[in-house]
Amino acid sequence: MKFSASRKKIAFVWLVSGLIFSVLASLASMFYWDYTYLPEPNVEWQPINDLVGMVILLPFGLLLSVAMPWGWVSLVGLLAALWLKDIRPIAFSLLGSIYFGFEWPKWFVGLMGI
Repeated sequence: MKFSASRKKIAFVWLVSGLIFSVLASLASMFYWDYTYLPEPNVEWQPINDLVGMVILLPFGLLLSVAMPWGWVSLVGLLAALWLKDIRPIAFSLLGSIYFGFEWPKWFVGLMGI
């Protein structure tokens, strides 16, 4: 059984599903990090304080993730889906988006110098 679709539809599904899954994974990662975070005595910062900025800059982070292996996984899934004109390789691509989502809160804090 083949789940054929046009290339535009495949690219749209990849973009939307990648963003949704990475946002959900980022939120889960941020909430877990906030729950387990033990602040230093002289620091009044909590990871949850930067939740809104993290979500706003997530598309920028997705562009940066192309330099990392999980970004390559996402692109390989997209290219396979476009080449086969089949929507199923997008599931492989979502693995990269989910892993990026789990890593993005720490990347964000590091990039912002917080």
